[in-house]
Amino acid sequence: MNKKTLLLIDEDAVIREIIKSALENEYCVLEASGYSEAIKMLRYPIDLAIIDYTLPEHNGSKVLKVLQEVDPSMPAIIMTGYNNEDMAISAIRKEVAAYIKKPVNLAYLRKRLQEIFSDSGNSGNPEISGTKEFVFNAIANHIEEKYMTERVYKNYRGTSGAGYSGRSVAIKSRLSFMQLKAF
Repeated sequence: MNKKTLLLIDEDAVIREIIKSALENEYCVLEASGYSEAIKMLRYPIDLAIIDYTLPEHNGSKVLKVLQEVDPSMPAIIMTGYNNEDMAISAIRKEVAAYIKKPVNLAYLRKRLQEIFSDSGNSGNPEISGTKEFVFNAIANHIEEKYMTERVYKNYRGTSGAGYSGRSVAIKSRLSFMQLKAF
């Protein structure tokens, strides 16, 4: 059975690693950290794109527009850490398959992927052990609480925040994640 190919576009390597690790048993997951890398990935056949709205070079809408120009039938999921109704409405108008808020609930993401692909045939096996899924979601929540808050603060204030760096939290989160993979 051939796995569907997902293009995961998010500037945060830790977020990409968590999502990729949660989905790689069911799907082939290609990664890109931004617009330029995403464009390079278009040489591969892609069945669906998962796009973070906030990217360094261009926002997710621009990436989505380019992907839809290349393949108008390619479904896309937009994800964001910001609570913005205008962004959600814009995503719906662009006919995205789903709009998901961060931290990403991996069970919900897996369910949405299964629903999207069920219209086109084979969706892979969406089952995953309950313990592993619970731990993945706990890690995503930890990152949201410790790391995303600082990112928002940095974007708002234009400073590095106080008390800890995003890199140190990302490293600690990655170490926790790597210990989970060994589990």
